[in-house]
Amino acid sequence: MKQFLIAGLECSVYGLDNGKEAPVVFFCHGLTQSIQFSHKYCKSLAENGCIAVAIDHRNHGARIVDFSKNQKGSENYLVDTYGMYTGTARDISHIIDFLPATLGFNPKKIGVMGFSLGAHASLVAAVIDEHVDFVIPICGTPDRKSMLKNRFVEKGGTEEEFEQSLPLGMNQNFQKYDAVHNLDKLANRSVFLISGGDDFIVPATTNKCLLEHVEQQFGKRDNFILKIYPEAKHEITKAMWVDILEWVAAV
Repeated sequence: MKQFLIAGLECSVYGLDNGKEAPVVFFCHGLTQSIQFSHKYCKSLAENGCIAVAIDHRNHGARIVDFSKNQKGSENYLVDTYGMYTGTARDISHIIDFLPATLGFNPKKIGVMGFSLGAHASLVAAVIDEHVDFVIPICGTPDRKSMLKNRFVEKGGTEEEFEQSLPLGMNQNFQKYDAVHNLDKLANRSVFLISGGDDFIVPATTNKCLLEHVEQQFGKRDNFILKIYPEAKHEITKAMWVDILEWVAAV
């Protein structure tokens, strides 16, 4: 692993010895975690022929400004967390612009993957940056608004009350960043959606809905794959990771 300052952001880069033909894969950690969580996955990616890149999310790890903003129930939690991971997706896009200058070559293929909050960020990165060839969201959602609305209704609220509770401007942000509203930008990317069947934090239904939207708009697509691991919770299991490495090698 080598440390680089790329576009003003501290990046850990693994597998540079794998050569100029190796795919470059970003790995994004989850909420309240840090770059340390990403290290073992980046090391594994490098051992399997990739060049792996890890950074801290905004307001995480070495970039902490106020850790309390990452805590569920904090004031403006929705706005803060949504801004953090969409902002991190923009950071990844900016790093991609400067990768050739840093590495000394143009990557042949670029992928983004992540867990939970990092999974949300990986989807946004694919939406906003055409250089992302493939994306692997692990326990993530392509439709944050619907996921939050379902939680709100399950607790006894109404859909109308949920809409009224949304901070000013958030509907525009959902439309701008969420994958479910930007299917045209993902239509030709390789997308491997991974969900735990017992994940009650980010249920698999959110990814099933994405596939339904894709099929309605474009017909059945071989480049969109959803795999649900029946007994998995909100986690990266060994079986998930084995499948990810096989998928990355084949993509």
